[in-house]
Amino acid sequence: MSAEPDRVSGGTSSDVPYGTLILGGAGVGAVVFGVGSRVAMRLIGKVASPEHLGEQTAFGTVGRVTVNGVVELVVFGSIAGLLCGLIYLAFRSRLPGRWMARGLMFGLFLLVPFGFIITTSSRSDFDLASPTLILAIFAGMILIDGVATAWAIERLGRDSLPPPRPGALGYVILGAITSIGLVALGASVAEVF
Repeated sequence: MSAEPDRVSGGTSSDVPYGTLILGGAGVGAVVFGVGSRVAMRLIGKVASPEHLGEQTAFGTVGRVTVNGVVELVVFGSIAGLLCGLIYLAFRSRLPGRWMARGLMFGLFLLVPFGFIITTSSRSDFDLASPTLILAIFAGMILIDGVATAWAIERLGRDSLPPPRPGALGYVILGAITSIGLVALGASVAEVF
């Protein structure tokens, strides 16, 4: 991620390889959400109290890794990454800064829906280890996906994507959506604790 992918030539929308860019998002999702989720679950399984080993959860058995489970997570991660690629492209022109700043802002935006999904779909899993640790791991993964999605899309589209043109209305809409989402996310996180 060291190369700066923000070089643009101001291509037209017909020149932009949207299919490739969205597939780039799917690839990022497969790695970050798919493989990353498996690594996160393994880490949580390692720090889980011994009495929880072998317990069934919404996402498998604590302490056990299966090929089927990994494949399911990679497929789920690819689908989530595909959606993230679409969302990033939809909001890209409204996000300020270079790719890293846009990616971090996008990751913060993603914390709302993905954080809500994680906290509501796997409440019982928060009993396995410290809820703070679990939330920190998954929040970090979501932020990494935001930055990696921005990097991949900007890198793949560097010769064809037009430069972003953020405006005041974009900031207001993004801020309003994020604020409403953070309230909903805060309410669901409060139930975990």
